[in-house]
Amino acid sequence: MSDGNLADGNEGGGTRGGDWRKSSHSLANTHCVTVARLADGHVAIRDSQASGNLVLRVRPQDWMAFTAGFRQR
Repeated sequence: MSDGNLADGNEGGGTRGGDWRKSSHSLANTHCVTVARLADGHVAIRDSQASGNLVLRVRPQDWMAFTAGFRQR
């Protein structure tokens, strides 16, 4: 489904200083997942509290399918 690439948030890949967003359903001061759209169209996903800021990079169509699944519930 995804290209499955994991990258260090501090190395290339366009994730450094990106426009990271968290869900409006996340409460303040809690662990949450944040996402950012990359310059190449991919979507970067990370755990905002994880040490090392490892990032999962997925294709845009896979991100859309993933989020569409939640909207159907």
